[in-house]
Amino acid sequence: MIEPVDTRETLDRAIADDHEAVHLRRQLEQLRSEAGIAREELARLRDRHRDEAEDVERFEGFGLTAVLSAVRGTRTGALDRERAEEVAARYAVQTATAHLRAVEARREVVDRRLAQLGDTAAAREAALAAHAEALRSSGHPQAAGLDAVLDELAEAGAEAT
Repeated sequence: MIEPVDTRETLDRAIADDHEAVHLRRQLEQLRSEAGIAREELARLRDRHRDEAEDVERFEGFGLTAVLSAVRGTRTGALDRERAEEVAARYAVQTATAHLRAVEARREVVDRRLAQLGDTAAAREAALAAHAEALRSSGHPQAAGLDAVLDELAEAGAEAT
């Protein structure tokens, strides 16, 4: 005969795993949203960096912009300013890339943990059925009332975790 204590431990673990999975799924949705926003920001910053790099090329080259700024005597200052803007834009791209990688790494950790947990709802239902059967077969008259109290305690413990 299977002891209700053994099945109760399995049920408590299944309840806790199910609560964890619910929390992880919420976290996964948040991380997916954050990653989408980070990708959009990175694309915007890459465009800005490309524009700034093109500005530097215009001042460094022999085009109309470079010639006019040389004639006016403002080429050096303008080129320095454009180079500084290009460096700032490059740094922003690097920062955004690092942020996106960090978000993606956190998402992968959550994905792996969810995969480890498996189908927690099915495990919870199976553990509940096994525990109910163990209680019925134990023959204890107060088993049903005690089990209801234990269910509430397990739920509270899982939510607190």
